Amino acid sequence: MVDFRYHLVSLVAVFLALSVGIILGAGPLQNSIGEALSGEVSSLRDTNMSLKADNEALKAMKEHQEVALLDASPLIIGGTLSGSNVAVVVLPGTPKETVDSAVELIGESGAKVSGVVAINSVWTEAKQTSFRSAFAEQIKSYITNVGDTNDINTILALALNQIVRNGSTHESNKTLFDLMSASEQPMISVKSGVDKPAQAIVVLTPDNDATGTSKEKKDAETEAQADYDVKTFSSLVSTLTSKSPTVVAGAANSKNDIVVVVRTAGTDVSTVDSIDSATGLINIPLAVAAELSNKTVHYGFGDTASKVLGDRIVVPAPQPAPAS
Repeated sequence: MVDFRYHLVSLVAVFLALSVGIILGAGPLQNSIGEALSGEVSSLRDTNMSLKADNEALKAMKEHQEVALLDASPLIIGGTLSGSNVAVVVLPGTPKETVDSAVELIGESGAKVSGVVAINSVWTEAKQTSFRSAFAEQIKSYITNVGDTNDINTILALALNQIVRNGSTHESNKTLFDLMSASEQPMISVKSGVDKPAQAIVVLTPDNDATGTSKEKKDAETEAQADYDVKTFSSLVSTLTSKSPTVVAGAANSKNDIVVVVRTAGTDVSTVDSIDSATGLINIPLAVAAELSNKTVHYGFGDTASKVLGDRIVVPAPQPAPAS
């Protein structure tokens, strides 16, 4: 059994050590400790101010470089796509400013944007599965070369391809276009045009990180929907590129980004990443020119890109169809 005197000695030792610490802290060590802490705080404050100044300088430099590159864009892309028609397909969640900037740069290349088509959320929403199944069956007879496939996503992709490749006013597309765009739950919303046949398609994809969907904690239903969106739109890209030249452009900053997915899968489609930058926007028409020259390219800053800035390729203007 431990003696009472042992506890008493232990308590005395604790209080003695505490008293010595208080005396030293309030006496001879007070100034040295205070001065040391003040020096550390002052040094950290100076470092923080210096880093802030450096950051502001770098941001200003980046903005100037972006402006300079955009000012030089006519020299880089001007005349590369003269006479070509390019359709733009916009996936859900893509910001309007991104679409407007991409359309502007495609126009600078000499191409005509034959139409801007936005895909609506009903294309992939889980609660609309039954509707999509019935809708696919309804439009199937208006799609040429659809074969015997019953896959909903393939039928929808072929319908979109037929509309943008041949133009909405083409005789075979009039009913199909109305069903896709003017029904009670339209699969697509037409922002402009789509009346002329397109030689190439640019698919613009959203930045998942910018919308927070890749950072927020997701429930099982949201996660399943996100996975289905990626698979469906990756399949859409594969179908489009199997028919004619197609370029997919996006942020490519997460593993579920469509650009990263199709690059990783080895899909034979040209891609552009970092389209929130001047370099990314300029790369879009350069990638289209490469596609129209039977080349598959991957431009941008991402790890899966093969080149930061694309090559300047001048595509011969399409020859008009002979008069019948």
